[in-house]
Amino acid sequence: MSALFPWKKLGEFAEQESLQPDLGRAIRSTIAFMVPLLLAGAGWLPLEVSFVAIAAQNIAMVDVRGAYRLRLALLLAMTAVFVGAAALGSATGNNLVTAAIATVLIAFCGGLWRHLSADYGMSLAISSTLVFFLALASPPGGHPVSSHAWAALIGGLWGLTLQVANWPFRPQHPLRRTVAETWLAVADLFAAMTPPETSDPTARQHQVNERETTLRSTLDKTYAVLADSRPGPLRMRLEALNLAAARLATRVVVLNTALEPLMAQEDFAGFASALQPALTSLTNTARTVALAVVSRRPSHLATAEVRLRRLTNLLRVLQARTCTATRDPAGGLQLQEILRQIEQLLPDIEQSLRSTIDHGEERSAFSLELLDVETWTLRPLASTLNFSRRVDPALVRFTVRLAVLMTTGVIIFKAYALPHGYWLPFTMIVVLQPDYGSTRQRAAQRVLGTFAGSAVASALLWFQLPFAGLAVAMAGTMFTFGYFLKRNYAVAVFFI
Repeated sequence: MSALFPWKKLGEFAEQESLQPDLGRAIRSTIAFMVPLLLAGAGWLPLEVSFVAIAAQNIAMVDVRGAYRLRLALLLAMTAVFVGAAALGSATGNNLVTAAIATVLIAFCGGLWRHLSADYGMSLAISSTLVFFLALASPPGGHPVSSHAWAALIGGLWGLTLQVANWPFRPQHPLRRTVAETWLAVADLFAAMTPPETSDPTARQHQVNERETTLRSTLDKTYAVLADSRPGPLRMRLEALNLAAARLATRVVVLNTALEPLMAQEDFAGFASALQPALTSLTNTARTVALAVVSRRPSHLATAEVRLRRLTNLLRVLQARTCTATRDPAGGLQLQEILRQIEQLLPDIEQSLRSTIDHGEERSAFSLELLDVETWTLRPLASTLNFSRRVDPALVRFTVRLAVLMTTGVIIFKAYALPHGYWLPFTMIVVLQPDYGSTRQRAAQRVLGTFAGSAVASALLWFQLPFAGLAVAMAGTMFTFGYFLKRNYAVAVFFI
């Protein structure tokens, strides 16, 4: 039994990670970056490896959602942007004036990408600017314009191949995935409500408030996507399941509000021992519902049903302990009523979840869900892309500031022929954000992460490792960078 314990834990970890994009993004970006690098090291890639690897990595890292034809169109458009950036940098790099003008153009294109898409615009602006600066810094008389453009094209297509190759084995039904994100946000909120043992209660409340804000944003997006989708039975069932998540979260938030005055009491520790398993069960149940609605596997449905029944029992135990939780009889009755209302929601959640899986069978290796490209028509594209002619004035000011700073950086590194000087203007686009608070935070994370990562990388070079050792180190850092990119930017910067 003990030998199976690690495998059980590993399986649970894999299930949880399958709901998040971090692990998949890290694997794709590592393969996309390392394969061209290894081919170039073996002499089998007659192209500029930097452009191939960086274009492939950034295309492979994109967490694309929506219908498959929409994903393909978006990734092809991003590849075209990389090709254009590489060609523009190569064509203007030999002259300081043309390089400055091209930098201004790239900066305003970056502002356009941010305007068109809040989800994909920022990453496309930053990565395409890096490709542009790499081409701009190429030595005079080196590779022609077409060589850099072809390298970026090959890299983009390689990254696109990795994205497409994953679709038959990890299909993502757009509507199901969206509703699952709501349940994951609910689970994160419940996890933040766990009573603190040694941590500051103020920090706990701050975290709860942040998770509530995230949940509201996720619910708004889910409602918009479901409203724009094609009417039908599936949409109605998913709307019911999404509404059940909102109702459950609302009642648990009310419970948390009622418990806050009790947490300051000295005798709250006894009640906390019964509260913590209930909150943990709420968290695990919400995550299991998210997993089941995406996978449609009866086994995951059965797990969700078991956890719902266990949660029911824990809530009943908690109701029985409310009399000792407070000296106020009215407060105890209020807690009992809130817990009873939460318990009443559980059968509806089970029925709503079952209705989304009733017609699903155990998944085969190749899912027919891949062929379901009509679930999102082009109407939901409006929720991803912004075609409005009105541009946010804050974005305009940000783009102008960025253009001035990047152009200044390009003039400095070109005029003084700084080795690897493209990092000067490129760091500006990474650090600078549309608002001052985000810029200050990003700058601090960037500086600390860069210095620490540079020190470790220099130590690795000082050891003069063979190419195989350096390749393993690069693969490890690339994987960790992709994994922490959306989780902890400071950690991700360290591994750049």
